[in-house]
Amino acid sequence: MNKFLVVLVCAVLIISGCGGAESRKEKYLQSANEHYFQDDCKKAELDYKNALQIDPKSVDGLVGLARCMLEKKEWKKAYQLLRGAIEQDPDSVEAKLDLSKIYLISGESDKSYQLIEEALVTDPNNATAIALRGIFHLKNNTLSAARTDSEQAISLESDNLSAITLFASLKVKDGKIEDAVKYIGSIVSKDEINKRNKKELQIILIALYGQVKDIDNVIVVYKDLISQYPENDNYLHRLAAIYANNGQISEAENLLLSSIDSDDNDSQLAYVSFLDAYRSPDVATKKLEEFSAQSNKNGKLRLALGKRYLANSEVDKAKLLFIQLSNDISIIEHIEAKNELAFLHLKDKDSESALVLVQQVLSDQPNNLRALVLRGTLAIASRDAPQAISDFRTILRDHPNNTYAIRQLATAYILNDQEDLAKELLQKAVDIDSNDKELGLLYARLQGKDNEFESAIGTVNELLASNSEDLETIKTLFDLQIANKDYVGAKATAESMKTALKDNPLGYYLSGVLLQNENNNLAAEEQYLTALEKQPRANEPLSGLVRLYLSEEKQDKAIDLLNTIIKKDPEYLVPYNLLGEVG
Repeated sequence: MNKFLVVLVCAVLIISGCGGAESRKEKYLQSANEHYFQDDCKKAELDYKNALQIDPKSVDGLVGLARCMLEKKEWKKAYQLLRGAIEQDPDSVEAKLDLSKIYLISGESDKSYQLIEEALVTDPNNATAIALRGIFHLKNNTLSAARTDSEQAISLESDNLSAITLFASLKVKDGKIEDAVKYIGSIVSKDEINKRNKKELQIILIALYGQVKDIDNVIVVYKDLISQYPENDNYLHRLAAIYANNGQISEAENLLLSSIDSDDNDSQLAYVSFLDAYRSPDVATKKLEEFSAQSNKNGKLRLALGKRYLANSEVDKAKLLFIQLSNDISIIEHIEAKNELAFLHLKDKDSESALVLVQQVLSDQPNNLRALVLRGTLAIASRDAPQAISDFRTILRDHPNNTYAIRQLATAYILNDQEDLAKELLQKAVDIDSNDKELGLLYARLQGKDNEFESAIGTVNELLASNSEDLETIKTLFDLQIANKDYVGAKATAESMKTALKDNPLGYYLSGVLLQNENNNLAAEEQYLTALEKQPRANEPLSGLVRLYLSEEKQDKAIDLLNTIIKKDPEYLVPYNLLGEVG
């Protein structure tokens, strides 16, 4: 064979090989799309992954797999896949629109709108893009623009899910729920609608029927979903809850009993939850014991039983069960059992034993959320700031909106003399959620330490706008006003508390503090005594009154006060401690 023929044969083989791979990729993508629209994401996900194994840069594969991740609520994976698709094809309309949905759900409306506009530049008549823009306008209450987009999207693609959702939402906004129901019902009844879209619209129908309290039709739709998805117990459990909330307890119980499978722990646990809510906790516990006894290797049920024992204050039973589970490394639940035991040790103030178990968990699962929280919390308690910082940073890497981790990381920064980092972290968190009291108060106190009193008081007032009677928040406002030497404002805060919370001693205590600072000791004494009348075990007013007497060199009066309180309430420990300090 001459050289030309050899080259030609090789070229043909290479081309045919490439063609074969491309053909297989397309077959996987076609199969995946069919499974996806038939609402079978398990099979669709497998086919999308097979396509991506052949071509890791396949935009269709990346977008399709991202949609399966969205269904599983794995937002981070979906986001990464869609960003990857856009990197491969900056003009991918589908990738941009799916990513815009993530931004819309997470409240990042501006980013969502930007992607929608980019998609419309590429495809000006894309019905989904126009409908999503309308949903953006609806969320921002620019209803005229939303209606224009709704009409245009429906005219372009009458069976487009986003367009239908926008149209129905506008009807609800206008108080025409029945029109929305009729409209969606007419589309659901069409034979040509794919299974996935039908399910999504039926879920919207359930919400609409629920708004007008049409329970009969809610039940009808759920029954249809159960017949379509016999393997999905979620719909069955929701229908059981509807029955139970509607007073149809027997119907609910019979439905749950029909779904129980000895190999399906979720169905068993759902029935136990029902018994707990609608029969009695004892009946529920006995049934769970019965289910758990059917297999000693069943970790999920036994772990749930241990938690029930804890909830019922049967700590010894719970501890014994958790020890058994923690020693059985053949079941995955042995990890969570160790976490439960660590928590119990922590409650018993046995930090050393708790830490041993937590370290064991983290050696097996370095990113175990609960174990990281426990170790980080223990580190703060022992003033090991670097360890706490490391643990809570790890948590926030995967759970950026975990407010407990944010608060603890800020506390660790403060402990490590890094108040600037704590303040920066808290500022971002408060910007995201201005109603989180613990984060807001910690941030306000740091602002106060930096003499940023106006900003600090503004932060506290935002919290008070949503809960004007929260004592800790009011006390923080008072402390900031005192630090800022705003005695007029502090006095107004104390007086407003007396009016709003007549039976609470705090307002009177704060008034006493102010009056004592003004050297008006007689009036301060009266306020402290009034506070103690409101609440005889109010620690701060009692301490304030004792300090007042000592400042006046009236040690005998302080001792008489404390002895009187001890005689009336011998189990109240604070007077004993104060008596030791006075003596």
